[in-house]
Amino acid sequence: MTTRYPAIRVTDHELLRQRDEALSLNERPWNLVYGCQPISEVCKSCFAHERLSRFHVNAGRLPQAFARHQPVVVQAALAEPAGWTTPQQVTVAPLADLFQPGVPAAFIAQVIRTIAEYPQHFFHITTRHQQRMRELLGRGQLPDNLSLGIAAEDAASYAERVPYLFDVAAAWRHVVLEPLLGAVDVECVELPTRDILWPLEGIVQQYLGLDAGGRPQWMAKSDPLRSYEPLDWILLGGERGAAPRPPHPEWVRRVRDACRDSQVPFFFRGWGDSVITRKPDLDDTRLIIVSEDGSRRGRGAGSAINHLSVTDGDVYFTRLFQGDEPIQFYLDGQRHREAPDVSLRHAKLRLVDVSPLARELVERIEQGEAPSGPTTQEYIVAHGEPRKKGIAADKRRPRRSHTPSFKAQIAVAALQGEASVADLSQRFDVHRNQITQWRAQLLERAAELFDGLPERPGRARR
Repeated sequence: MTTRYPAIRVTDHELLRQRDEALSLNERPWNLVYGCQPISEVCKSCFAHERLSRFHVNAGRLPQAFARHQPVVVQAALAEPAGWTTPQQVTVAPLADLFQPGVPAAFIAQVIRTIAEYPQHFFHITTRHQQRMRELLGRGQLPDNLSLGIAAEDAASYAERVPYLFDVAAAWRHVVLEPLLGAVDVECVELPTRDILWPLEGIVQQYLGLDAGGRPQWMAKSDPLRSYEPLDWILLGGERGAAPRPPHPEWVRRVRDACRDSQVPFFFRGWGDSVITRKPDLDDTRLIIVSEDGSRRGRGAGSAINHLSVTDGDVYFTRLFQGDEPIQFYLDGQRHREAPDVSLRHAKLRLVDVSPLARELVERIEQGEAPSGPTTQEYIVAHGEPRKKGIAADKRRPRRSHTPSFKAQIAVAALQGEASVADLSQRFDVHRNQITQWRAQLLERAAELFDGLPERPGRARR
């Protein structure tokens, strides 16, 4: 399920500044670490190095007194969530990489514990150190208010990093393709075993070998080797800095269309520090011609001249001028600002995530083997529909009929005590009194489930 953000009520200049510390321009930065160790070509133009220098200067240290790429951990920042009075969307360490080798594993564990202590907030962690992420988090249970993601810049980095994302038992997963420097097929990745990972569908297709003609064969996708929750979000943006390399629009369209076909939210963060120009100035020293195969020409890309041959698929870019910021966020005349509805994070829990007793209870109710009480519609037929005082008949909320399985899951959740009745009421849009009634019915009729069941050998009836 996706939702579109409302119009952001800040200037476009402010939007460009916020891109440094937010994924969708709607998150609050949680600066736990400053500085990042470069690991790829895109790190040369990273803005985090400048912010690290500014951090040290503000702390009264001269630039010569610290290593340029040595990360700095801010221990005191762990207390910041306690001061947030309203639910927040949070970007964790936006000016660094939390899983880089310079950040102690004990500190990362503290961050995860802090996230779990504040379930009213939702946190996003993005990394390019996917191996250390898997090493530290493994298959352990992670907070359901945390989304883990990887950042990639081209097809090779995406194919290398995204499989690690599915090796971690995260409730939510996202991918950030920024800066996008080449075409990326986000739909499938061939693993070293030649099995195929389909990230947008959450399955692994098994490789069967070669047929008699030497052609590779795979098992049908309807019978996957492994199944996961699919990706929840893909974000994409262009490069920023002194010499940006803009992406070809066709690369962006392919990712957008793949997300649309798989119903995965797609957020376009802009073209970077470049903008498409339909009337290029051939004397512009910052003009760049981008081809679909990834080649870049023009004086802005280091060529001696701009008078170069072009094809129908080539696109002209120039540097983003002040005052032209709104153009920066548009793709084919539209802004794409879809995002997952994180308020549904608890609804992603399946029966396999609850206790065996609760799972048995729900399964027996679904099979009609246990009493569950009348449905709402049955109650209305028997007793009539009550009127609410002070509410016009045409504005009253229509009665809803809940299934026995739904009632059982809510009642079990209320009994487990992991969430309050008020939280369950808001989460599932059910009145608190109704949840309390279902919980009482479950307690009263729990003994009826075991009437007629055979006794286990060696145990006496109490």
